[in-house]
Amino acid sequence: MDWVRLGKMLSIGQYLALSNRAQHPNGGKAFIDFFLGDESMRILAKMGEFVNRKGIRPPLADADKIQAVEAEDFDQKGFADKTQEYQKLFFK
Repeated sequence: MDWVRLGKMLSIGQYLALSNRAQHPNGGKAFIDFFLGDESMRILAKMGEFVNRKGIRPPLADADKIQAVEAEDFDQKGFADKTQEYQKLFFK
């Protein structure tokens, strides 16, 4: 979508955890090791995801120049404030 390409993109973090009550903790650890490895990061990048592994980028022109800006999680009041701010910008 070149027509909306900017120097920055909004991003959200993804988290992976293993419960201390997992039925198969070694399997869970093996999955986490795979998921965080180069092969998995290449698969995700190929699907268009930006990953935190140096040198692995999605197949987008100039992907290495795009800066990720992490999205903030808002409470109810913060979300309402941000909604008003965006309404002023986009719904004049």
